[in-house]
Amino acid sequence: MTKPTLRDRRKEETRRLLEETALHLFTEHGFRATSIDRIANEAGVSRTTFFRYFPSKEAVLFSRQDRDADVFWESLRRRPPEENALRAFEETIVEFARASEADPVQKERALELWALYAANPELRARLA
Repeated sequence: MTKPTLRDRRKEETRRLLEETALHLFTEHGFRATSIDRIANEAGVSRTTFFRYFPSKEAVLFSRQDRDADVFWESLRRRPPEENALRAFEETIVEFARASEADPVQKERALELWALYAANPELRARLA
């Protein structure tokens, strides 16, 4: 695996900053009351920069979930081919849950996200 370039690291830092800023603002002020302009301003980037990373404010919330899903399915694909499908799925879920539990920041963020999903019908629709 190649080492990420400085440009790649900076892009990932900006993505993370936008995600964290949005989650903080959504939690503090509500999803509907938080604009893309406010997220960008609080993160110290332009509106254009925001849209380079995310097509909408909903996408900010679901970006981590989408990446986690990719990791989950890749882990499932790496299971031994002779393993029973149900067993492979179960082992992958347990592996994924243990990794998530080991990171208290990730666990706290997941709880905040689920609270936002529960409070906003438009987010629940996207989640479904």
